[in-house]
Amino acid sequence: MMAEVKYTFLLALLFAASCNRQPPPEPKPAAAEGDVDAGALDFYDVSLNTDNVKKGQQISFCFKAKNAVMVRGFPGKFFKNGALDGDCLVHTPDVDTLYNIEVTGSDGSKRSQKAFVKVRP
Repeated sequence: MMAEVKYTFLLALLFAASCNRQPPPEPKPAAAEGDVDAGALDFYDVSLNTDNVKKGQQISFCFKAKNAVMVRGFPGKFFKNGALDGDCLVHTPDVDTLYNIEVTGSDGSKRSQKAFVKVRP
């Protein structure tokens, strides 16, 4: 009789535990083309050393790019020839200047970052 009570109690516990279980989470569908995900083209760690310089002072417009295959920037030159894992567009402006860094992904998509620098005499 005692064994039947223990067995019945054990079955009741197992049944209760199985009733409280939640179904496993649904798997996430693969990201559709153009969705923002870990594989998306993007900038990070973008910085400008200053947005206001004296004429003759150098600026540095720095960036890192994720999932890019090409970069271009103007005006100025890249310090490390356009290294996608981190580089700076450097320039010495004579007048107020708008800087642009543009990266291109393997699918041809483009993203850009812009910065404006005011030059004082």
